Amino acid sequence: MDNQQGNNIQRLKKPLRMNLNDEPGRVVHISELQRGKCMNRDLIKLAEPFGKVTNYLLIKSKGEGFVELAYPEAAQAMVKFYQMKPTFVDGNVIRAELSQKYKKLTIKGKEGEERSRVVHISNLPSVGYTDSEIVCLGIPFGKVTNYLLMRVKNQVFLEMETHQLAMSMIEKFKKIPLMFHGRELKVYLSQKYRNLVLRKQGKGVDELLRNRERETR
Repeated sequence: MDNQQGNNIQRLKKPLRMNLNDEPGRVVHISELQRGKCMNRDLIKLAEPFGKVTNYLLIKSKGEGFVELAYPEAAQAMVKFYQMKPTFVDGNVIRAELSQKYKKLTIKGKEGEERSRVVHISNLPSVGYTDSEIVCLGIPFGKVTNYLLMRVKNQVFLEMETHQLAMSMIEKFKKIPLMFHGRELKVYLSQKYRNLVLRKQGKGVDELLRNRERETR
């Protein structure tokens, strides 16, 4: 065997490098979510029955998310299941497919960031109620520390003492519609504010509640 043949054999014995584009994807793209309403836990809950969720990315403004599973087989099983069985999230039938954009996710959800404790309530009536009535919507779930009422836009932002209190309020009204002066209000976690720092302070929450208590005596 000459040296040239020996070199050729040696080269053949070296492991072939797999092109990254040939690597099976393990990221599932979920679309047709209700914009602004779907939560991270909703996304994760869809994927957990198929295996360990190693990463996720939720883009609320576009009504879509990406879930990375530990193995390509788990991602494929998830896609197959939701393609065969229509599944609703917040009233929308979701769509699941292997992501063409990501083979794996390098962006980590929103870990490390302060979680919002502000509840956004919309579809309020324009008139016929007081600020204290609005604040009292949050009282059954814990301390309301601040609020921003925008009557012209028929909405209010309620700042709860903790993220957990805000979520308990949201979860309650996902199950039972919140009716207020004959209207069904929309309740979800604020994407605009994590907490409220108002340029122009109005009456504080404590003062509002004290005045309300005096009026009802």
